[in-house]
Parts: sequence; C-alpha cells; structure tokens
Amino acid sequence: MAALLLSHSATDPVSLTDLLDKHSRSPLHYAAFSPQGSADVVELLVRARSDLGLRDEYAQTPLDRAVSSGRAVTVAALVAAGADLTTVDKHGRTALHSSVSVRDNLLVVSALLGKSTESVPTPAVMAMVDQRDRNGRTALFVAAAASIAEAVEMLIAEGNADINVPDSFGVSPLSAAAAQGAESVVAALMEARAALDTQDSDGCTALHHAALHDH
Repeated sequence: MAALLLSHSATDPVSLTDLLDKHSRSPLHYAAFSPQGSADVVELLVRARSDLGLRDEYAQTPLDRAVSSGRAVTVAALVAAGADLTTVDKHGRTALHSSVSVRDNLLVVSALLGKSTESVPTPAVMAMVDQRDRNGRTALFVAAAASIAEAVEMLIAEGNADINVPDSFGVSPLSAAAAQGAESVVAALMEARAALDTQDSDGCTALHHAALHDH
C-alpha cells in the first residue's frame, strides 16, 4: 500500500515522505513504531529519501520510536539504512541508553549493536556504546543500575564496552549494581575484571554500597 501511494500520488513522492502530522512525525516515524514492525515499509520510505534524523515534538527520531516500541526488526532496518546511533534525546540519552533500561528488550539491544559475524564492533557502535548521557552514564551503567545482567553481558561481549566508566558522581557500574543487590550483574562485571577499588565522590567503593544497602 505504501508503495502504491508513493508511486501513484499526484504529489511528488519525495515531498510526500516529508509531510508531518501535528506531532511533527513523518511517515517513517509511523513505520518505525507500527505494531507490525515491517522492515519493508521502512526500506521503501528510506529509498524515497525520508529523513532518518527527523525529530518529532518530543525530540525523537524514527530510531528512537522503534526502540521505545520494542520493534527489533525495524530497529535493524533503520540501523542498516544508516540511522545516526549517537543522536540523543532531550535527556542526552541515545537509543541504546533507552533500550538497555527495559527488560526483555535484548533483541532491540542486539539490533542496535549490529550483531553480526564481525568480532570487532564498528567505530559507530563503539562511539554509541561508551557515549554518556547528561548524568555521565553510559549504556552499561544504565543496564547495571537496572539490574539487567543479560544487557550488561551483551554490551561487554558484542559492544566492547568500557566497564569502568563512572557517572558524573564517580559511581562506577559495579557500584551501581552493588547498591541494587544485582548479584548476577556484579558477577558479570567482576568476571570482566571490573576495578573493585574505584571510589566515587564520597570515597565509597562497590563494597561500601553493598554494605550500606544490606546486600
């Protein structure tokens, strides 16, 4: 249907893809969070030169919308089309930050990381993985604080994430996980040789945080 509309519309197909609704969303935004999650429609709109980086009134790109809707197939299609992985929302978070904070979202995380047979992440993926939000938190920190061990393991294994990057207060991902009592996350970080003696702005280590919260 989308192909039919593009090919038979009296409007120039290129300008038709740029018409926005009242929330400043393009047809590509709609394809990105469609319940069907069709990669075919996304690819069709991309070929018609839809703007991959267009932001709606909430500063979300089509990629952000696909991630927030959990559409792994659509996310993969947008990544393959060249969507900017380092674009941030109004909170300074990338699409990866948003994806790793939600449980059962591993397919989306994998799609963002561009899981393939390549053993070394691309420069774009590496830049996204270690990018910090406004609180200085990387995606790994967010996943650790959310106690999502699978996402932490994926970021380390597939994204080559730096496991010791602290937030703006000097809190490390290990300390964040220890404070939550996330034993599986702590174990994964320790297996990856996370530094145990990192101290935050209060001088506290992961052990201090674990002790404080009775973990």
